[in-house]
Amino acid sequence: MNPSTSFLRQICAGLFWAALGAECMAAAPTYSVTPLAVQSLYPTSYAKDLNNAGQVTGLAYLPNANGATYSFLYGSGNTVNIGGLGGTNPLGNGYSPTDAQAINDVGQVVGGSYSSSYPDIRAFLYSNGQMTDLGTLGGSFSQAYGVNNAGEVVGMSVTAGNKNSATFLYSGGQMINLATLGASFTDVTAINNHSQILGTAGGHAAIFSQGAMTDLGTLGSALSIPAAINDGGQATGYSYTADSFTRAFRYSGGQMIDLGTLGGSYSQGKDINAAGDVVGISNNGIDGFGHGFLYTGGTMYDLNNLVGSSDWLIGEAQRINDNGTILASGCHQQQGCMSLLLSVTSVPEPGSMALTLAGVAVVGAKLRRRRG
Repeated sequence: MNPSTSFLRQICAGLFWAALGAECMAAAPTYSVTPLAVQSLYPTSYAKDLNNAGQVTGLAYLPNANGATYSFLYGSGNTVNIGGLGGTNPLGNGYSPTDAQAINDVGQVVGGSYSSSYPDIRAFLYSNGQMTDLGTLGGSFSQAYGVNNAGEVVGMSVTAGNKNSATFLYSGGQMINLATLGASFTDVTAINNHSQILGTAGGHAAIFSQGAMTDLGTLGSALSIPAAINDGGQATGYSYTADSFTRAFRYSGGQMIDLGTLGGSYSQGKDINAAGDVVGISNNGIDGFGHGFLYTGGTMYDLNNLVGSSDWLIGEAQRINDNGTILASGCHQQQGCMSLLLSVTSVPEPGSMALTLAGVAVVGAKLRRRRG
C-alpha cells in the first residue's frame, strides 16, 4: 500500500470519529435558570404544570401570611389567584381551597376545589377568569388531573353512596363514567389532543383510545405507573423492574423502553413533549440526591450539567413543553428551594456532523481519483 494512501485513510478515519464524538457531545441543549419567585409568588411556590405558551399553574405561598397558600396561574410576568368554588380549606381560611393540577395550551386550568357544600371537593375547570364546577358521578368528591386543548377533562370521582370511585371524562358539558365507554381504568393521569387517555389498569400503565384499551406493559415486574402522554401517543412514567428498582420508560411504537439512570439505582419519567424528549428524576449513585434529567437523542443527561455555572441543584424535572422549556424544582444555598423554569439558550446543530462527513467524503473521493 502506498504510504501516502495509508496516511490519508488514517486522516479520514480520524475525521470520522472526531465528528461522531463531537456530535454525541453536542446532542443536548443548554439552559438558563429562572426561579419562579416573581411578583406575588413566594419563593417556596410549588408549580405543577407548564403549557406551550409558557404559562404555569400550581400552589404558591402568600408573602407574610404565616404559610397561607393559593392556587395560581402565571404567565408573561403576571400571577393570578384562580380562587375556588366557595368552600374553605379545613386547615384554615388562609389556606387555598383549590388544588390546581394541569393546564392546557389555551390557559385553562383543572384540579379540585372545596365547594360551598363543605366538605365536598369538586373537579373544576378554570377558564377566562371563571371557575366551573364539573360535578361528580353521584358522590361528594371529584378531582381533575388532565385537560386537553379542546377542554376535555379526565379525573376521578366517587359514585352515588360515596362507597366506590370511578374515572371520568368530562366532555361537552357532561361528566361521563369511563367504564361506560369501555375503559377499565383504576385511575387516570392525562388526556392528549386526540382524546387518548393515559391511566392505570390492572397495575399497568394503559392508553384508552377510540374505545379500545392498550396495555403498555412493564419492565419486568407487575407494576408500571403512567405520567404523561404526547399527541403522538408516546407516553412516559416509570416501571418497577425484576430487581424491584424503578426505571423511567418511554412507550413508543408499541414498545416500552427502559431509559436507564444517571448512574444510580432508580429513575422516574414525569413528562414527554412532541419530540419524544422525556424529563424526570434519577439518582447518580454518588451524592445521594435526586437529580433532574433530560432524555433526548437516546441519552439521559443530568440537567445540572446543562445549566452552566448555575448554583442551583436541580432535584427534579416535572414538565417539558414543545419549545424545550422545562419546569423543575431545585435548591439554592442562599435562596432556598423553589420551582424553576429552564429556558433553552443553545441548541445543537444537527448538520454539524453531516458537514464534517461531507468533507471526509471529498477527501476520500480525491484519494480514489489519485489512485486511479
